[in-house]
Amino acid sequence: MKLIEASLAWIAGIAGLLYLVYAFFVLGQIGNEYLPCWTDEFMYHVHLRSFLLHNSLASPIVMNEMYSQIGKFGPHGFMYAFIDGIFTIILGLHENTAIPYINLFLTLIAIILIFISRKTKFLQKLLLSGLLITSYVPSFYLLTYMQEYVHLPLCVLAILFLHRTYTETRNKSLYRNLFILTVLIGSFFRINWIFWLIALLPTQKKLSQKIAFIIVYLLVSYVAYLFFRLFNGVYPLGFLYKVTTTAQSGTIKQLLELFISHIWYNIKTFLNPKLDANFFYFASKWLVVVFMVYYWFVGNLRQNKLYLAASAVVFVNLALLFIFYDAHSWREQRSLAASLYLCIGVAVLSDFKLGYALVLFINLLNSYSQFQTLQLHIQERRKAYENFQENTKLREAFRNISNYITQNHPVTILVSYSFMGDHKPYQLCFPLASQYGYPILYSFNARDWIEIHSSKVDYVLTQVSLRDNTQHILLARTPYYCLYRVNKQIPFSLFKEY
Repeated sequence: MKLIEASLAWIAGIAGLLYLVYAFFVLGQIGNEYLPCWTDEFMYHVHLRSFLLHNSLASPIVMNEMYSQIGKFGPHGFMYAFIDGIFTIILGLHENTAIPYINLFLTLIAIILIFISRKTKFLQKLLLSGLLITSYVPSFYLLTYMQEYVHLPLCVLAILFLHRTYTETRNKSLYRNLFILTVLIGSFFRINWIFWLIALLPTQKKLSQKIAFIIVYLLVSYVAYLFFRLFNGVYPLGFLYKVTTTAQSGTIKQLLELFISHIWYNIKTFLNPKLDANFFYFASKWLVVVFMVYYWFVGNLRQNKLYLAASAVVFVNLALLFIFYDAHSWREQRSLAASLYLCIGVAVLSDFKLGYALVLFINLLNSYSQFQTLQLHIQERRKAYENFQENTKLREAFRNISNYITQNHPVTILVSYSFMGDHKPYQLCFPLASQYGYPILYSFNARDWIEIHSSKVDYVLTQVSLRDNTQHILLARTPYYCLYRVNKQIPFSLFKEY
């Protein structure tokens, strides 16, 4: 049995090592000839460029002028740009490949944290490292500009501290406090981190203590939500925005119908295997559910508080996913990734052999398809760079926008939503500074009509002319865009593009 356990650990460790070695090798071969091609990747990349240019965390791209209430941050907040900027400056990275390199360095930090942890067996360290690296989300987003890897070292710390909280006889309060600190730091990046605090519910022995804990837990979650609203811009295409607008202008019946229809749609899409990209996609999300059920059942049967804590975290995250977010279109994978890391970590540290063996089997079974996906992602981003370099007229036309900005202060340009989308290079071409060096901010118009609020925007950028415009000044018309200066004497105007 020990030979089998050792073999599994070494297989997982070697598989993870191969992923990382290959990734570093590829980035070394690519040089700087690499650029993002997905919508979210554009936003992360442009935010990093803006930070390096202006030493400011203000988001250069938002939607519908919906900045955060404090700091002019976008829907992704400011922490990703801060981490990316600090790593880029310290390590001397090129902006084109900075984020992929940072993702790899964060993965290495997670591995280092695992291996320097005391009272964890070497084979457990090897197994945990390998399983985390080869699980679906880390292996899928390897060498992209997505920011999922920020959560990997935080998850490692949370797993280790939570395990010590329930297994150590000494310093329990220390490990509990370190777990809380890790969760609070994580919530700066993604709001659902704060709900990990439910993992401490099993530490409460009496019913009155549990009730008090839940009350405090809900209050802390609400405060975290308020903090999130202060420092994160609104995403106007999301479900939470619909809830907010319905609550303000609709009835309670309409609000309930909105929630019921949204939850039912999420359940249908989550249960529909035809919508899953491949078997690994399917297996990854259902692994979380299987682990949750197992940890809850065995935790109650054996009074295993660590299992109960893990099942509680997964349950709360699943509930939040179905109620407030989207359980489809890759969003459920990214939202549940941290829960899967927790399940894997608990399985390894508690010596749940069947659990971690199942994860390893699924990871290895899909390793070839993941490698093919990795190759595709590399080709897409190299092709994005080639296209960007070849489109000299496009780049020059957008670069000239800065010459039309005459103000000696930061300005905001309202941008037609048609400029946004996967594999559309426009965001890479947007100048981030005026001819006088002041920041240029871009607000994508995610509305059916172009709404120009003169108090919020200074210019308008469209792909075609504004219909029946007699109010705003046309500054430039090119094969790629039309640029208008907003007439500040008109508070509000409404247009439809040709």
